[in-house]
Amino acid sequence: MCTTKEEERKMKKIELLENIKEKEDFEENKISYRFYWAYRESRRIGRDILNFDDVGFEENHQEIIENLERFEIQEFTISDQSTGLMKGLKSFKRKGYFPIDLIEIDTGRTNWNFKENKEEKEYTPALLFKRN
Repeated sequence: MCTTKEEERKMKKIELLENIKEKEDFEENKISYRFYWAYRESRRIGRDILNFDDVGFEENHQEIIENLERFEIQEFTISDQSTGLMKGLKSFKRKGYFPIDLIEIDTGRTNWNFKENKEEKEYTPALLFKRN
């Protein structure tokens, strides 16, 4: 099972998302902006698993789920801290994605530790989801 830090995994590289540039490309290829942003940021930070720091409103969830299914992503995290998060969790559960653990993920930012006089990676809590 997961530890408090991310387990050793390798996030899947998706060529279509690596090469997408124009608004028309998103529409033509049916790519959710929120899915793309989660992918891009997760790759930039070097995460081993796709993370959504914002799942948006309920009308965005179906597009995200369609992209998860299309690209055969079975595990992902949600670190969204919004007040509307419960509706998002319900949308994912209805499609077979269940929270299995609460973990910490790297935010891609650092904080200064004044006590030890050094930079430290910043972590945030995230729910780990897996498709059953």
